[in-house]
Amino acid sequence: MFSVKQLRKSRENNINLISFQVNYLKGQQETPIFQKFSRDSKSYIMNSSKSILREMTGKDKYDVELISKGNNSYSLGFKGFNLKITKPIFGMFNHSIPGESMRVSTFRNNLKNSFNEYMLGLKDAADEIQRKIDDNIIKECSKCKKLIDDCICSDTAKKQFEMKRKDFCARY
Repeated sequence: MFSVKQLRKSRENNINLISFQVNYLKGQQETPIFQKFSRDSKSYIMNSSKSILREMTGKDKYDVELISKGNNSYSLGFKGFNLKITKPIFGMFNHSIPGESMRVSTFRNNLKNSFNEYMLGLKDAADEIQRKIDDNIIKECSKCKKLIDDCICSDTAKKQFEMKRKDFCARY
């Protein structure tokens, strides 16, 4: 189990986790070690994401889950948290079957898919930020190509400009 201090550090540093357990040996001594690794990985992914959601929203009403992707691979999902693109944290848990080792081809595919999903999430988040910048900050008049704040093409803008001009002239 990860400590509260470790979870706090992961939140402070925006750490995401992709976990792989490629061997799962069975035996009196080995089984508890592999089970602990699985428990700790899942615990870290789930608890850190719950904590981040609580910090972001100030509420405990949202929940997280591991969603099966096939080939013993699970991706972090969010219940009740409605962000269309951006997710607050990324987590992926991959494990082998008890008593077996993960096939190299399965490991390669899971690693590639996990990395691609993570990178796609980063690209989607960057695209969303860019859209917000474009929509909210850089608004340009389609007629004069000036920033909206500097444009006097519309009737309302012309009236406001004229009032400012008259006020300026009256003062000086």
